[in-house]
Amino acid sequence: MYTLAAMSGKRVESRQRYGRVTRYAGYASALALITGAINGFGPRDVSAASLPTVTPVTACADLLKLDFTNLEDAPTKLDSAVVVAPSATVPTEQCVVTGYVAPKVKFTVRMPTQSWTQRLLMKGCGGYCGI
Repeated sequence: MYTLAAMSGKRVESRQRYGRVTRYAGYASALALITGAINGFGPRDVSAASLPTVTPVTACADLLKLDFTNLEDAPTKLDSAVVVAPSATVPTEQCVVTGYVAPKVKFTVRMPTQSWTQRLLMKGCGGYCGI
């Protein structure tokens, strides 16, 4: 019951390999069942809820006056906060804020100034956000 492994040239017992594949398939099935139980198994309406537009409570430039350096475990410094006009690449007027969280985590936040519908899209982190 042995097969040759193409890369190493060593013999690998096929039963061990089969057991690993079966175990990983079992993990994937369990994850799918848990996800289904949490989100519901049947078809559902995936259209977005209609949320009202929210206006900013602070002007973009005034964000630089706020002090975030005393945040416990995450002292933060804002470097800039500027309003960017709509263009071919920016669909709406935005307040673009750049800064960093000590010691060296840089960030950019783009916030609509007139048309925010209470939704957030976060990109980056490579799966390590919050760690």
